[in-house]
Amino acid sequence: RGNGDLGIFDPRRGWFKIGNEGEWIAVGNKKAGKPRAIRALTNDEKQLFEACEMGDLTVVNDCLDNGADPLALKAEDASRFHGALPVGFFYERLMPLMVACEAGHLPVVQHLVEKARVDPSQATPTGLTPLIAACQSGTKAAHLVKYLVNAGVQPEQADGHGFTALWVACRNGDLSLVRYLIEEAKVDPNHPGDPHRGSGLMAAAAHGHLHLVEYLVGAAGAAVAHKDVFGEDALSSAVAMEQDEVVAYLGGNDRDGGGSACSIM
Repeated sequence: RGNGDLGIFDPRRGWFKIGNEGEWIAVGNKKAGKPRAIRALTNDEKQLFEACEMGDLTVVNDCLDNGADPLALKAEDASRFHGALPVGFFYERLMPLMVACEAGHLPVVQHLVEKARVDPSQATPTGLTPLIAACQSGTKAAHLVKYLVNAGVQPEQADGHGFTALWVACRNGDLSLVRYLIEEAKVDPNHPGDPHRGSGLMAAAAHGHLHLVEYLVGAAGAAVAHKDVFGEDALSSAVAMEQDEVVAYLGGNDRDGGGSACSIM
């Protein structure tokens, strides 16, 4: 910052360059749509972000009435959304709706979508979506995701980083959300948002969520031998992460009969 110019580079998604104070210039990606300027927040917009995080609907409404932009962007460390990146490595531009989604405040989410007319499918310049943010809201995730889907969001929508709601729910061990996505939203349990990331079953297996693995294989019909572009499957993922209980379960449940990447090792 000493020379007034800082560049943050994500090699897959583009440059983000801070120019003069208060002037943010973003080069987004194709999935995120047309890049737009990221400016300094007004006081009302700062309060709007805080109110969305706290769930204060009265302050949210007052800020919007005072002219706060519901699509304002705030720079923030967002590695928590994806889990695959170390803290501080990736800086996301969050919108108020995403903050409310992650915090689990459904009334605020409803207000932003229905009253402020924020598109619940709109991604940030780097591709993060409200759907993925909602998946991070703990026990409230299923209710928030259901609302977003009913508001028009495609449940299999991948964000700009290739993450889907099902993949994130499987990684987090959220059985309630996984069951909603598969049983009610009719998401294909074998559908990866990005072939480089593999299936939800692979995510659940790698993170040791045996209850989820049992549901996906036993009830949802997830393919144990489904491989990603690197040739890895659920069993090899569990072996690599030393998830012994999952390895023992998957070792006897190769539903496709073709064997897994490490069953022959």
